[in-house]
Amino acid sequence: MIARVVLWSLLAGCAQAGSGDSAARDASTADAATGGVDDVDRLAMVLVIGDSVAAGFNAHGQNAPGGHGYARLLFAENLEPVHPSLMFFEVTHSGADSSEVLADLRVALGGSLPKAVPGDVLILINVGGNDFNDHLATILDTSHTTAAASTLRSNLAEMIGLLRERYAAGGNHVELMVDNLYDPTDGMGTVPAQFTQGFCETIQNPLLNASLRMTALHNLDLMNQAIADETAAQGGHLIDLHAAFLGHGMNAGADRWIDADCAHPLDQGHDLIRRLIALRLKTRRSR
Repeated sequence: MIARVVLWSLLAGCAQAGSGDSAARDASTADAATGGVDDVDRLAMVLVIGDSVAAGFNAHGQNAPGGHGYARLLFAENLEPVHPSLMFFEVTHSGADSSEVLADLRVALGGSLPKAVPGDVLILINVGGNDFNDHLATILDTSHTTAAASTLRSNLAEMIGLLRERYAAGGNHVELMVDNLYDPTDGMGTVPAQFTQGFCETIQNPLLNASLRMTALHNLDLMNQAIADETAAQGGHLIDLHAAFLGHGMNAGADRWIDADCAHPLDQGHDLIRRLIALRLKTRRSR
């Protein structure tokens, strides 16, 4: 099953006109980052972890060499020119929730991932969409959402702890970037009638009345708050995809950056994520 990105915005009030364009404009400054991304001066490895968005699903070439998945783009355009011996690894699983990604990471740490690296490690994590969207009770019942959010946060903490135990023990710096979940409806809760594939079919369900949508908005806020809280607790950086994609979802016409399945970024969307991460790397030194 392909991972599905969240249906609605965090809160109805988050849908402020122009906020997505502002985030995109800010991210565009990261295009000058090639040759200047040096927060991790001894960067040795980039590791992307998560579901199908992390895997670059629907981007041309995904995360293969020359692919347009955001992690591969960041590696090739912003980081490898500065760190020519840089290694790229991924632990991704289309359709996986955070518990499944954690299980995959445990397997990878026992096999495919190096036991040591000769420098710093950049970790990119995108999980949580399937924790929320895969179960109707999680979307609509706050008690179920609270439990799912707690599990998501716990799984994030365990992933990060395992990676720090492996790679920070030798004194290497571990830089952490965690994405939140964007809204394919641009804060409207609906998408144009022509979009019926994949997760769009759920969005088009006429049983989702205004009351249920408001409940889902509240419950989605709980999930995203869990991501934000654990990222802050771990000293990582939240990559705000919700703000950046606002105005570029299914209602955006020619400015749409999400595929016709209402779930996965198009190449333009993956490039935006790449620029947002590069901007965080570039500006961190000046804080």
